[in-house]
Amino acid sequence: MGFSFTLKPNYENSYSGERYRQTTNPKNKWKVNLTYSSEGVGTVATFWLDKSGTRVSDVHDVAQGSGAHYYSAFSTANQSNVRLGAENNNASPNSYTISGYWDEETD
Repeated sequence: MGFSFTLKPNYENSYSGERYRQTTNPKNKWKVNLTYSSEGVGTVATFWLDKSGTRVSDVHDVAQGSGAHYYSAFSTANQSNVRLGAENNNASPNSYTISGYWDEETD
């Protein structure tokens, strides 16, 4: 599933649309692949899974162009609607457009 949204300034959160995470297994990893950032090649954004404003995975820094990354979720993400959360990895006053692909579960 593709995502495209604006990373807000100063660590403000941005979110994708929701998808249903069907699994009952928290080890069923979610995936994120940051393919584009208007901040530049190789720049970093921070990602996590979110459920209704609550983080349901650890946060992970992902560099643009580094390929797909796979991470475990918390059990609270199971059998529920989740979305991809993102923020800039530094306290920049600028906004950036990012895009790529994510999947709420991979098994």
